[in-house]
Amino acid sequence: MQSVCGMEINMFGKQKQEMMVYVIMGFLEAGKTSLIRDLLVDELFDDKSKTLILVCEEGEEEYPQALLDQTHAACEYIEDEESFNGKVIEKFLKKHRPDRIIIEYNGMWPTVHIPEMYDSLEEICFDKYISRPSMW
Repeated sequence: MQSVCGMEINMFGKQKQEMMVYVIMGFLEAGKTSLIRDLLVDELFDDKSKTLILVCEEGEEEYPQALLDQTHAACEYIEDEESFNGKVIEKFLKKHRPDRIIIEYNGMWPTVHIPEMYDSLEEICFDKYISRPSMW
C-alpha cells in the first residue's frame, strides 16, 4: 500500500473509496439492456463517472458506441459462465479503470456467482495496491 499525503492509493492510482456495483438481472429479452441504456442517460445517474458495463448475455438490444462515448461508459462481454470470474473482471478493470460497474447478469446463470464476484471485486479493487513513487 502506498500513501500519498495520507491517502491510500489503490491499483488504479485512485484514492481508496467504495465502488458502486449494480447488478441488473432478469430473463432473456426482459429489457435489461434498455433499462441500462435509460440509466446511463438519466440526469440523476449521469454524473460523468466512468462506467464499465459487463454484459453476460447478448440479446436483441445493443449499446451504441455513440451512447457509450456520450455517457463515459465502456462495455465488455462475458461469453460464458466460466468466464464470470475475478481474473477476467480484473483484466477489464485494469483496461477501463471505471468509477462504477453495471453487471447485466444472465438470468439463466445461478445467482451463487454474484456474491462470489463481490468478494473478488473487493479483493481486486481494494486489497491489491500498486507501488508509486512518493510525490512529496
